[in-house]
Amino acid sequence: MYNLNESTNLDRFRDVSFHSMRLTGFSRLLLFCLFFTFAMYVHAQPQSSDSGPLRLGLIPHLSTQLMMKKYNPLITYLQRELQRPVVAITAPNFKTYIQRVINGDFDIYMTAPNMAAYHEKHNQNVRLVKFTQKLQGVFVVAEDSPYQSLDDLKGKTIATPDVMAVITSLGELTLTENGIDPNKDVNLKYTPSHNNALQSVAEDKADAAIVGYPAYKMITSGSKLRKPVRILLKTKLIPHMMFMSPPRLSKQETEKLQKIMLAFPDSDEGKKFFSGVPFKGIALITDEDMAQLQELLQLLEQHMENN
Repeated sequence: MYNLNESTNLDRFRDVSFHSMRLTGFSRLLLFCLFFTFAMYVHAQPQSSDSGPLRLGLIPHLSTQLMMKKYNPLITYLQRELQRPVVAITAPNFKTYIQRVINGDFDIYMTAPNMAAYHEKHNQNVRLVKFTQKLQGVFVVAEDSPYQSLDDLKGKTIATPDVMAVITSLGELTLTENGIDPNKDVNLKYTPSHNNALQSVAEDKADAAIVGYPAYKMITSGSKLRKPVRILLKTKLIPHMMFMSPPRLSKQETEKLQKIMLAFPDSDEGKKFFSGVPFKGIALITDEDMAQLQELLQLLEQHMENN
């Protein structure tokens, strides 16, 4: 019986390939769920970047079920293009995910833009690609609530994703820019994911929620909330989710990954992936992108020190 809190040798999973499964229907879904759930708690052992499965890190910004459904096309695509198995690994929370990046547990990983800036600055991680559409947060309230502005939320409880999440920091900046101290004027309730934050409003456990607009669209269109919700305010736009790699990968390897990722939107898997998400396209990460993230990087560094 495996202890999921201990390091596990992933060699035993070399033959597990989502792309090569020949199961259909419920059996395929069940096996995928079981493997993905196990992988999200595996603390991967460092290994050569060109041997064994490619370890793809997925930031825990959605529930396991939504992540499984969303990223399966990307996993399938990478397996075919790289001709090697791909193991999708996440973490139970943002803090653990950040530590796994620092430990070098991933060969390629998706992360929030503020975390990408952090890992580039502190860990010399390398830029790969980003989603092209800008990322935006939204303040969400129940449709029948009396709240019409941020001022109406003073003294109220606002549910957010993890304290380390870029959307949480973006929400904090928005509150500050509107004259509201997020540490004194409101009660921030940190939850494990965007789903949980939004559900808190639908279940009357919070007066409002701060979530990413893409997540808001996915959740409200793909699941039944207990009560309808509406957007109270949108935040400013920032660069979207980014893919990074550890410094141990050679320039040739990172350029190969960049080329493969840039071609993803035009593949059959890419078309399927982007048809189910509210953002489009992949591009290289620029210096201008990183310059736009400095305030959010500073907030993340503060949270890292305090947590």
